[in-house]
Order: sequence, then structure tokens, then C-alpha cells
Amino acid sequence: MIFWISIFSLMFLLYIYLGYFFLLKALDYVKSSQYSYEGGVSFEPMVTVILAVFNESEAVISRIENILECNYPNESLEILVASDGSSDETNGLVSKFNNKRVKLVSSTERLGKSGIQNLAVKFAKGSILIFTDADTRFSNGFIKEIVEPLNDPGVGGVDGHLLFNVKLQSGISQGQSYYWSQELKIRTLESNLELLAVSSGACLAVRRTLFRHLNSVAGEDCLIPLDVLDQGYSMIHASKAIAYDQMPEGSLKEF
Repeated sequence: MIFWISIFSLMFLLYIYLGYFFLLKALDYVKSSQYSYEGGVSFEPMVTVILAVFNESEAVISRIENILECNYPNESLEILVASDGSSDETNGLVSKFNNKRVKLVSSTERLGKSGIQNLAVKFAKGSILIFTDADTRFSNGFIKEIVEPLNDPGVGGVDGHLLFNVKLQSGISQGQSYYWSQELKIRTLESNLELLAVSSGACLAVRRTLFRHLNSVAGEDCLIPLDVLDQGYSMIHASKAIAYDQMPEGSLKEF
């Protein structure tokens, strides 16, 4: 009995780490039609980027500047810096930022990340919401690429292609790097097969009409894709919508 339980456990682990990936590859190969969206069509809806922060005075200005550098029409881009009760200079720096496209939404008490995002959405003007973090950086064409699939009325949300920079080759960073490389491949396959149900909170776009109030005990990367699917729309992984973040280097940061 111990032998067969061990064999079953091994097969189960192999399926989790390798089997599911190869199953998707097989389904992707045999499926006669795969989802694809037409590129090259001018689609530039009003977009609101929601940047949730807490005490990010060292990073918030460079992050705002990075978003503004994206190749997207000025009149169609709004940035809401959602400050969750920050006690440092974050709010003051954002308030003094000389650009009418950048606005501060702040709370005097801690609401949590989901709570401050819920508050920011109430002030958003865009028909498309993009959620992101202070440590993330967008490529120049990120906004154009992540909104493009939403030109399809059947698509409700889009997952960006998040890449990690590795400063220190520790065991933690190497393990995460291998895991994330396979995760992106899986998301691409799930997107092709219209099975995608997850996203990265650092680079996630959704139609505002599909946004539902976020529960404070769960993150936007878990809840929003499921809400999109629950309302009859598809989630798409946009492999050309490149964003960058830092890979955790130690066990404490990863925790």
C-alpha cells in the first residue's frame, strides 16, 4: 500500500510540474481553431492606470514618469495614484507633480491594497482600467499592446507579459525564474485555448464595466480574472505587452 501511495503521489507531482504543461501543448496542437485577435487596428480607448502605493516616496515619481513615457495619446491616458494611508512624502510628491493626467486618490486610514483600489475605481474616467505596482516598469508600447485585445467585444480582461530582472543569482531567484518562465508559457497556451483564469496584478487590464468590488482578503490578480469569466467574457494573455519587475533575492522577500 505504501508503494502504490508513493507511486500515485509521484505521478500527481509530475502532473503538477510537467504533465499539465504538456497536456496544454497537446490540446493546443490538435485544436483546429485557436483564439487570435487582429493586430494593427487603431484602438485607443480612454485608459485609467491605477497605481496602488503605500509609503513609496522613493519610487513613485519615477514610476509615474515611466507610465507617461508610454506611447499612448495624452488625451486618452489618466493615472490615479491610490495612496493607502501613506505616512511618508508620497502624497505630497504626487500632489506637486505638474501634469493634469496624474491625480492623487488617498485615504487617511489603511484600507489594504484591494480597499484603496476599490476607492480609486470610483474616480476613474477610463473605460479600461490598468492595475499596476510601484516597482513595475512598463515598456514603451505596453499600454497600446494590453488594450488591443479589448477591441474584441468578447474579451473582458488582458494579462500583460511580466518579465523579472534578476540582480542576484540566489537559489530563491533561480527557482522563481524557472517557475515564472514555465508560468508564462502556460498562460500563453491557456490564452490560445481560451482557458486563462489568472493574471499578474502588476500588469492587468479590465473593462471598467466588468470590475466588481474587490474583497479585502484577496488580490486583484486572483479575483478580477474570475469575475471576467463569471460574466461571460474571456481573459487573454498579451505576450507583446511587456512589463518588468524585480525578482525576489531572498526567502524573506519571497515570503
